[in-house]
Amino acid sequence: MRHAARAHASLWRLDHLADTVDLLVSELVTNALQHGEGAVDVRLSRSDGRLYFEAGSASPCVPRVRDASPYDENGRGMFLVTLLADEWGVTPGGAWCALRLDGGGA
Repeated sequence: MRHAARAHASLWRLDHLADTVDLLVSELVTNALQHGEGAVDVRLSRSDGRLYFEAGSASPCVPRVRDASPYDENGRGMFLVTLLADEWGVTPGGAWCALRLDGGGA
């Protein structure tokens, strides 16, 4: 998914966001794979001056930001999304995030 997202970012001439897109895609897809149920659906789109990414599954669970301790080996994915994305939200079984394309934000 990172490769596909990076390719789309390049086609849209958003190479300057490639590293951020890689991390956001990785965190949302990993979260959906680890905590979801069944196949993971992904969507990358560009509209309204924003780049959107969504990942989710058929799970009714809603992702949340976890308060990971310094000794935890995982549990920081949604925290990283919170730091890097200009907007983000959750739905049953998944999460989405957006990056502004006007140069503002994260």
